[in-house]
Amino acid sequence: MESTIRLWRWRRNPLRRRSDIAEAWLGLATGLVIAVGAPLAGAATTIGTAHVMLAPGADLNETAALVTGSADEAGGAGADADTVGYPAHGREVVTVDWTTPNGTTGTGSAWADADAEPGDRVTVWLDDTGGLREPPVATTTAWAAGVLLGASAAAGFCLMAVATRAGLQNRLDTRRTAAWERAWAEVAPGWSQHA
Repeated sequence: MESTIRLWRWRRNPLRRRSDIAEAWLGLATGLVIAVGAPLAGAATTIGTAHVMLAPGADLNETAALVTGSADEAGGAGADADTVGYPAHGREVVTVDWTTPNGTTGTGSAWADADAEPGDRVTVWLDDTGGLREPPVATTTAWAAGVLLGASAAAGFCLMAVATRAGLQNRLDTRRTAAWERAWAEVAPGWSQHA
Protein backbone atom coordinates (compact mmCIF):
# COMPACT_ATOMS: atom_id res chain seq x y z
CA MET A 1 0.00 0.00 0.00
CA GLU A 2 2.80 2.39 0.90
CA SER A 3 4.60 1.88 -2.44
CA THR A 4 1.32 2.56 -4.25
CA ILE A 5 1.00 5.89 -2.45
CA ARG A 6 4.63 6.77 -3.16
CA LEU A 7 4.34 6.03 -6.91
CA TRP A 8 0.95 7.64 -7.50
CA ARG A 9 2.42 10.32 -9.80
CA TRP A 10 3.51 7.60 -12.24
CA ARG A 11 0.14 5.82 -12.33
CA ARG A 12 -2.86 6.98 -14.32
CA ASN A 13 -5.60 8.43 -12.15
CA PRO A 14 -8.17 11.22 -12.58
CA LEU A 15 -6.60 13.43 -9.88
CA ARG A 16 -3.12 13.48 -11.44
CA ARG A 17 -2.26 16.87 -12.93
CA ARG A 18 0.47 17.90 -15.36
CA SER A 19 2.40 19.46 -12.49
CA ASP A 20 2.37 16.07 -10.73
CA ILE A 21 3.86 14.41 -13.81
CA ALA A 22 6.46 17.18 -14.09
CA GLU A 23 7.34 16.71 -10.41
CA ALA A 24 7.81 12.97 -10.93
CA TRP A 25 10.11 13.54 -13.92
CA LEU A 26 11.99 16.23 -12.01
CA GLY A 27 12.72 13.80 -9.18
CA LEU A 28 13.85 11.10 -11.60
CA ALA A 29 16.05 13.53 -13.55
CA THR A 30 17.65 14.83 -10.35
CA GLY A 31 18.44 11.30 -9.22
CA LEU A 32 19.99 10.42 -12.59
CA VAL A 33 22.03 13.64 -12.70
CA ILE A 34 23.39 12.95 -9.22
CA ALA A 35 24.06 9.27 -9.94
CA VAL A 36 26.03 10.04 -13.10
CA GLY A 37 27.35 13.56 -12.58
CA ALA A 38 28.66 13.37 -9.02
CA PRO A 39 31.04 10.44 -9.67
CA LEU A 40 32.23 12.07 -12.91
CA ALA A 41 32.85 15.42 -11.19
CA GLY A 42 34.67 13.68 -8.33
CA ALA A 43 36.84 11.53 -10.61
CA ALA A 44 37.73 14.42 -12.92
CA THR A 45 38.67 16.63 -9.98
CA THR A 46 40.70 13.87 -8.32
CA ILE A 47 42.69 13.07 -11.47
CA GLY A 48 43.13 16.72 -12.43
CA THR A 49 44.37 17.73 -8.98
CA ALA A 50 46.85 14.87 -8.77
CA HIS A 51 48.12 15.62 -12.28
CA VAL A 52 48.60 19.33 -11.53
CA MET A 53 50.42 18.57 -8.27
CA LEU A 54 52.70 15.93 -9.80
CA ALA A 55 53.47 17.73 -13.09
CA PRO A 56 56.15 20.16 -11.77
CA GLY A 57 58.23 17.28 -10.40
CA ALA A 58 58.08 15.19 -13.57
CA ASP A 59 61.12 16.91 -15.11
CA LEU A 60 63.28 16.89 -11.97
CA ASN A 61 66.24 14.61 -11.44
CA GLU A 62 67.11 13.19 -8.05
CA THR A 63 70.79 13.28 -7.19
CA ALA A 64 73.06 12.99 -4.17
CA ALA A 65 74.79 16.17 -3.00
CA LEU A 66 77.77 16.45 -0.68
CA VAL A 67 77.32 18.51 2.50
CA THR A 68 80.19 21.00 2.66
CA GLY A 69 79.11 22.88 5.78
CA SER A 70 76.29 24.76 7.45
CA ALA A 71 74.84 27.79 5.75
CA ASP A 72 75.90 29.94 8.72
CA GLU A 73 79.56 28.95 8.21
CA ALA A 74 79.32 29.87 4.55
CA GLY A 75 78.20 33.38 5.44
CA GLY A 76 74.49 32.75 4.99
CA ALA A 77 71.90 33.66 7.57
CA GLY A 78 70.15 30.32 7.38
CA ALA A 79 67.07 29.65 5.27
CA ASP A 80 66.39 32.17 2.53
CA ALA A 81 64.41 32.28 -0.69
CA ASP A 82 67.07 30.19 -2.50
CA THR A 83 67.05 27.36 0.05
CA VAL A 84 65.32 24.25 -1.26
CA GLY A 85 63.74 21.37 0.60
CA TYR A 86 61.16 21.18 3.31
CA PRO A 87 61.85 22.72 6.70
CA ALA A 88 60.84 20.58 9.63
CA HIS A 89 61.73 20.01 13.25
CA GLY A 90 65.20 18.52 13.48
CA ARG A 91 66.35 19.95 10.14
CA GLU A 92 68.74 22.78 9.31
CA VAL A 93 70.07 24.57 6.27
CA VAL A 94 73.39 23.29 4.92
CA THR A 95 75.61 24.17 1.99
CA VAL A 96 75.84 21.41 -0.59
CA ASP A 97 77.84 20.68 -3.74
CA TRP A 98 76.50 18.48 -6.52
CA THR A 99 77.43 17.27 -9.96
CA THR A 100 74.86 17.14 -12.75
CA PRO A 101 74.60 14.17 -15.13
CA ASN A 102 76.44 16.20 -17.81
CA GLY A 103 79.41 16.81 -15.45
CA THR A 104 78.89 20.41 -14.35
CA THR A 105 79.05 21.23 -10.66
CA GLY A 106 76.95 23.50 -8.51
CA THR A 107 76.76 24.86 -4.98
CA GLY A 108 73.67 25.91 -3.03
CA SER A 109 71.70 25.67 0.19
CA ALA A 110 69.34 22.86 1.09
CA TRP A 111 67.54 21.52 4.14
CA ALA A 112 69.12 18.46 5.75
CA ASP A 113 68.89 16.57 9.01
CA ALA A 114 70.28 18.54 11.93
CA ASP A 115 72.99 15.96 12.49
CA ALA A 116 74.31 16.22 8.89
CA GLU A 117 78.03 16.92 8.88
CA PRO A 118 80.44 17.92 6.11
CA GLY A 119 81.10 14.89 3.95
CA ASP A 120 77.58 13.43 4.39
CA ARG A 121 75.36 12.93 1.38
CA VAL A 122 71.85 14.36 1.08
CA THR A 123 69.29 14.00 -1.66
CA VAL A 124 68.57 17.07 -3.78
CA TRP A 125 66.46 17.63 -6.88
CA LEU A 126 67.79 19.33 -10.01
CA ASP A 127 66.03 20.81 -13.01
CA ASP A 128 67.20 20.38 -16.61
CA THR A 129 69.72 23.22 -16.22
CA GLY A 130 71.28 21.66 -13.11
CA GLY A 131 69.76 24.15 -10.66
CA LEU A 132 68.39 23.16 -7.26
CA ARG A 133 64.62 22.84 -7.05
CA GLU A 134 62.08 22.00 -4.38
CA PRO A 135 61.49 18.25 -3.95
CA PRO A 136 58.48 17.04 -5.91
CA VAL A 137 55.23 16.39 -4.12
CA ALA A 138 54.93 12.79 -2.97
CA THR A 139 52.57 10.72 -5.10
CA THR A 140 50.51 9.71 -2.06
CA THR A 141 50.18 13.36 -1.01
CA ALA A 142 49.04 14.40 -4.49
CA TRP A 143 46.46 11.62 -4.70
CA ALA A 144 45.24 12.24 -1.15
CA ALA A 145 44.70 15.92 -1.98
CA GLY A 146 43.00 14.86 -5.21
CA VAL A 147 40.62 12.50 -3.41
CA LEU A 148 39.77 15.18 -0.85
CA LEU A 149 39.03 17.77 -3.53
CA GLY A 150 37.23 15.17 -5.65
CA ALA A 151 34.93 14.26 -2.77
CA SER A 152 34.26 17.96 -2.21
CA ALA A 153 33.48 18.43 -5.92
CA ALA A 154 31.09 15.46 -5.89
CA ALA A 155 29.35 16.79 -2.78
CA GLY A 156 29.14 20.27 -4.32
CA PHE A 157 27.67 18.78 -7.49
CA CYS A 158 25.02 16.97 -5.43
CA LEU A 159 24.19 20.16 -3.54
CA MET A 160 23.80 22.09 -6.80
CA ALA A 161 21.53 19.40 -8.24
CA VAL A 162 19.38 19.33 -5.10
CA ALA A 163 19.25 23.16 -4.98
CA THR A 164 18.21 23.27 -8.65
CA ARG A 165 15.52 20.68 -7.97
CA ALA A 166 14.29 22.71 -4.99
CA GLY A 167 14.09 25.85 -7.12
CA LEU A 168 12.15 24.07 -9.86
CA GLN A 169 9.95 22.38 -7.25
CA ASN A 170 9.17 25.82 -5.83
CA ARG A 171 8.09 27.02 -9.29
CA LEU A 172 5.87 23.96 -9.69
CA ASP A 173 4.32 24.59 -6.27
CA THR A 174 3.71 28.25 -7.16
CA ARG A 175 1.98 27.28 -10.40
CA ARG A 176 -0.05 24.58 -8.64
CA THR A 177 -1.17 27.07 -5.97
CA ALA A 178 -2.16 29.57 -8.66
CA ALA A 179 -4.16 26.86 -10.46
CA TRP A 180 -5.92 25.93 -7.20
CA GLU A 181 -6.79 29.59 -6.59
CA ARG A 182 -8.24 29.92 -10.11
CA ALA A 183 -10.26 26.73 -9.68
CA TRP A 184 -11.49 27.85 -6.29
CA ALA A 185 -12.48 31.26 -7.71
CA GLU A 186 -14.68 29.45 -10.24
CA VAL A 187 -16.26 27.05 -7.74
CA ALA A 188 -16.56 29.19 -4.61
CA PRO A 189 -19.41 31.46 -5.79
CA GLY A 190 -21.64 28.41 -6.44
CA TRP A 191 -20.95 27.01 -2.98
CA SER A 192 -21.58 30.29 -1.18
CA GLN A 193 -25.04 30.60 -2.84
CA HIS A 194 -26.05 27.21 -1.42
CA ALA A 195 -24.91 28.22 2.04
